[in-house]
Amino acid sequence: MINMLPQLLSLLVLGGLSSNSATSLFHRPPCFCASPLDNGLRKLGAWRSTGHAEVRRARICSRGPEQTNMVAPKELAPTRISTANPLHMPEEGLWWAPSFSLGDISPPTRVIEDEAASALGAVRIAHLLSREESAAMVSACEQMAFVQAESSAERRNGALSWALHDNLTNAISARLAPHVARSICSHRGEASKERRCELLQAESLRRTLLGASGPGGLPLVRRCDGAPEGTYRLAGINSRCRVYRYEPDGRDSFASHYDEVWPGSRLVMREGESPQLEYDSWTYGEEEAEAWQWGPSDRVSHLSLLIYLNDGFRGGETALIPDNNNGPSQAVCLIAPEVGDALCFGQSFQLGRNDVGPSEMALLHEGRPLMPPASNAAAPNRRLLQLGNNCKTGVKKQKGTAAQRRARARAATAVKVGSGQFENMVEGGVATAKYVLRSDVLYWMPPP
Repeated sequence: MINMLPQLLSLLVLGGLSSNSATSLFHRPPCFCASPLDNGLRKLGAWRSTGHAEVRRARICSRGPEQTNMVAPKELAPTRISTANPLHMPEEGLWWAPSFSLGDISPPTRVIEDEAASALGAVRIAHLLSREESAAMVSACEQMAFVQAESSAERRNGALSWALHDNLTNAISARLAPHVARSICSHRGEASKERRCELLQAESLRRTLLGASGPGGLPLVRRCDGAPEGTYRLAGINSRCRVYRYEPDGRDSFASHYDEVWPGSRLVMREGESPQLEYDSWTYGEEEAEAWQWGPSDRVSHLSLLIYLNDGFRGGETALIPDNNNGPSQAVCLIAPEVGDALCFGQSFQLGRNDVGPSEMALLHEGRPLMPPASNAAAPNRRLLQLGNNCKTGVKKQKGTAAQRRARARAATAVKVGSGQFENMVEGGVATAKYVLRSDVLYWMPPP
């Protein structure tokens, strides 16, 4: 029996690795179990149960093949929800769309070769969403309520907060994963090239020894003062996202700024309760030297994710602004929105602390205004959005309140989907608004 122990241990290790790699798209601590989202939706009569047990504190996780067979009815429209902690509630409120899902067939996602953006650490991705999916997302957003920012604020545009359910975050994460770093080695202070190479080599060796073949591109090293040192591993996108709408009058814009990191969040369904958005519970000190506190299952974002939901307007570029020791440079990289395309770039761990500078690869950027139309002709004829059969939004055509019908008609001025064709509509000299979804790319924090 003693002689068999090495073989038994070997089988257990290999079995564990094999099981994990076969059932999970993303590395996650072994304490995770399946999402209770379908259990809560079953109480609403929405999705059929898959029999998974409910957990007290649910977090993002990948699901097995059975999840793809879920069918959501179209009659469930977007509704308002709350956060587990009232202090986390966005000013404009929070929405979820229980019936929204992506199409069954993923578009041919690929990295766009752009030397100027790559030099700044940004990644451009083509076709993260299909044209039909993007159009459906615009339509779903128009069933919610955009809140216009004050004219004196840094941001002047319409915004809403949308909590994505697990099916949706997992679907987008799976498409995004091959094109972003699978792990990030973070260090504080200056580090020599030799030290940075050692960090990368250690991560490569770890993956080789463990036989890990998780998603994501090559690992990267970045200096993040004021953040825990160690290796962060890809977890997926954040549930909480924002959608911005820039009006075509040329007045809406987003001034230059750095994006700060966010804790991971997840939409949680518990039996007999309304859905709530829960955040991971890491904390940090007000000074750089003060210690962080986090658990083995906490996540933090390292990258911002912008997904352009339409195009066909003039202007509205995302400006990526190089930064040097003397302040922002005037040489900018302009990213013209293309429907369904995405842009990823670094965030900062500064978190309002005066003694912490922006993290390496944190990118100063701004959202530029749309150019007013050439002529101010009569308002265009409104056309209802024709959704593709491969997308589900939970909104029936020609149904709903008068306000909902007007909202869908507004969305139709941005896009038209039908008969396999997609075209942007700029009628009567009046351009469409710009819609962009912003989320975060999350990474598991290093072991505490």
